[in-house]
Amino acid sequence: MSRALILMYHSVDTPLNEAESRYCVTPAVFREHMAHLAASGSVAMPLATMVQALKQGGQLPDNAVAVTFDDGFECFQRNALPVLTEFHIPATVFAVSGMLGGTNTWMQAKGWPERKLMNAHELREIQAAGVTVGCHALNHKPMTQLSDEALADETVNARRILSEALETDVTLFAYPHGAQSGRERQAVEKAGFIAACGTEPGFNRHQTDLFALRRIDVYGSDTLASFRRKLQFGANRATLADLANYYFRRIATHFHG
Repeated sequence: MSRALILMYHSVDTPLNEAESRYCVTPAVFREHMAHLAASGSVAMPLATMVQALKQGGQLPDNAVAVTFDDGFECFQRNALPVLTEFHIPATVFAVSGMLGGTNTWMQAKGWPERKLMNAHELREIQAAGVTVGCHALNHKPMTQLSDEALADETVNARRILSEALETDVTLFAYPHGAQSGRERQAVEKAGFIAACGTEPGFNRHQTDLFALRRIDVYGSDTLASFRRKLQFGANRATLADLANYYFRRIATHFHG
């Protein structure tokens, strides 16, 4: 059965403190990940292409992978884009529409260092280089905590502002903090987006809700071995024991039918 994996990165840089080390992947490790992805037989494809195949029931290879980045950090252009270009891997960056050119204020309150976000000009530059820019809401607020009026701001107005800034139609969305339920999914669809990414792990199949797409978190601590296991199992946590159990089940199936 066709299944598709979506990877979720945040910043690609040297962590500035311990707090952000979980979600900040160093450039060297990121390059190692992408080199493996390019050489492993995985089929890296634009997220929009994957969405259309899922929507239309088209055939997807079992090893289809889309690479995404949340928040739109400025370090993406410096550290991630050259690697993606080198290995011909398409990517989607989800930008916070109301904070273009600002900083990650929602993270600083939790002890994370200040990080610059790309402005409209920088987003147009990465778009010109082949990167798809999607919307990460207006102010990066957990959408399940918002009133209906505020929810419209985070979807309808966020899409309008980003589309005008990029001079192109923005059709992909990612929920801040992964917070979503039926109400939020309906709001995103009503705003004109064609699909939205959450943060629940797992593979995406034709029956997956396009407004609750699953993604795999890639952590700063992920070695090449753990990254390979994530691709294999479609899980945020994939240990050597998981790998052993997986191959044991395959061998048992082969001998016992």
